[in-house]
Formats: sequence, structure tokens, C-alpha cells
Amino acid sequence: MTWKHSEGMVRKRGRAGGTAVATHSAIKGFAGRTVEDKRRAGRYTMRQLVGSNGMTMTVVAGYLACSSAEDGMWQQQLKMMAGLKAELEGKKRLSDEEEEVLELLRDEARATPKVLAMLDMKHELRRLRSTYEVVFCDWNTCPPGAADARGAQPTAEQRRDTKEVERFMNEVGLVEPLSRPDAAGVCGNSKSRLGGTRSSRVRTFHGRGSSWIDYFAVSKKLEDRGLVRAVAVLGEGLNDSDHRA
Repeated sequence: MTWKHSEGMVRKRGRAGGTAVATHSAIKGFAGRTVEDKRRAGRYTMRQLVGSNGMTMTVVAGYLACSSAEDGMWQQQLKMMAGLKAELEGKKRLSDEEEEVLELLRDEARATPKVLAMLDMKHELRRLRSTYEVVFCDWNTCPPGAADARGAQPTAEQRRDTKEVERFMNEVGLVEPLSRPDAAGVCGNSKSRLGGTRSSRVRTFHGRGSSWIDYFAVSKKLEDRGLVRAVAVLGEGLNDSDHRA
């Protein structure tokens, strides 16, 4: 197994957060470039796989901070954003990416750690220019088409978060492959694509045995071409986490 890890932000009691992508030894020969969170916040890690035919796929593990008034990742990333805004405003010339980031940071209605993380991921994916992308995140946000998946009436902030995830997925060309909403925007039944003795027959969100914060997004062309053959959530926790692999 080969690992690529993006360390989380430095805190008084050590680092907090972080993400990682593991590449099984059976496919290590396809392992290509890796990308860490350029803000050194551990929000995402990327691994590009390169096939013998030249086709490429980028696998992304991501974490979007959960809104909190406490001194956690959310507050630390807000401080990071304030420093980044001051840095960019002090530059004489900005790249196209930097201009887009600064535009976001100046937009009080949209400038949150979640939106900046997705914007940075979008820029990284555009640089890699892979044939396909597979993104698995702890989004801390209900997915498009299921803003009420957490089981409670969503707040205005939570609805905005879901809209931002939808915006990111549309801009990158991603869809949710296991429980895609139907044409009316209502979450439908899970697709029968699960197999193996260790996998659980679940949906990634909206329903019993599901998770509204952990879900996949894959390239729409990957789904349209019928190349998504199986999607599964294993019923195994890690490090006493309430999340599932």
C-alpha cells in the first residue's frame, strides 16, 4: 500500500485534521502525480492514476470544515482566509486563479472555508487535466437534490452550502453515482451495484444506514459511459471515528 498524506493545520497541541489517499499495491504501477493541499490545511489529497493507454484518473480525498464558533478547524481556516486576502490584495499582479480566489474572499455572502476548499480543489483538478475524477469527501454538507437528508429542516446556511456543492460539481463536471436525484430533485433508490461479502447495501445519503456528509462524486462522463461498476461503503470505522470507509 502506498500512501499520500496532506497534514492538517498546526495548533497549540499539534496538528489537527488532514486527509490521505491510499493506493493498493496491485495498482501501484499506475500511480502518477500527487497533490497536497496548497494552503497546508490538510483539506484535500489527490493521486493521479495513469493507464497504459494514456487515460488518467484523479482520486481525491477531501474534508470540508464544519461550521463552528469554537476554536476548531473552521475558525483556523477563517483566519487563514483573512491572511490570504491581505496577501493577494498586496500583490501587484495576480494570476487568473488568484483573481478568482480574491473575488471569492471579497464576497461576504459566499466566502466560507468550505467554498474556498472547493475552489482550490477545482483549480488543482484543472491543472491535472485528468480524463476522469473520483472525489470522496467528508463534505459536512447535504448533497445536491437532498438538502434535507440530515433528517431535520435545513437552515438557510445549510441550503447555501448544498448549493455551493452543486456549483462545484457542475463546474468540474461531477455527479453523485450511487443515489442520484431523479428529474424532480427527489432522492431515489440506491442503484444495485454493490457486491462482495464485506460491503453494506447502503446509500451514501438520505435514508437508514446512510451518511449525509460522506459521499462520492465522479465525472459525469464516467457515469454516462457505464464505467461505474460498483459503489460501496464498508461498515468499518477508523480511529474510533463515526465515519465509514
